[in-house]
Amino acid sequence: MNVCLTIILTVFPSLLDSLGPLAALVVFIAPSLVALGVLWKMMPETAGRAVNDVVRELMGDAHSGTSISRAACGNSYGAIEKRDTTLQ
Repeated sequence: MNVCLTIILTVFPSLLDSLGPLAALVVFIAPSLVALGVLWKMMPETAGRAVNDVVRELMGDAHSGTSISRAACGNSYGAIEKRDTTLQ
């Protein structure tokens, strides 16, 4: 965090002097807008869904490269098994 802040504080004044205020602002806004677009596209919609469903979808994407299609088809993909925790 401190490294990024140091870079920005070092670079911004020279950008401001050489490009002007609007262009210097665009240099910082453009990557943020690209990141926002990627986030908007990649993150699943969570409105009206249970936390477990969202986690199951994200874990399915991370491990198999597929989305929640197996769970949506009624398969027990990602089902949590109840384990016996009593001492024997």
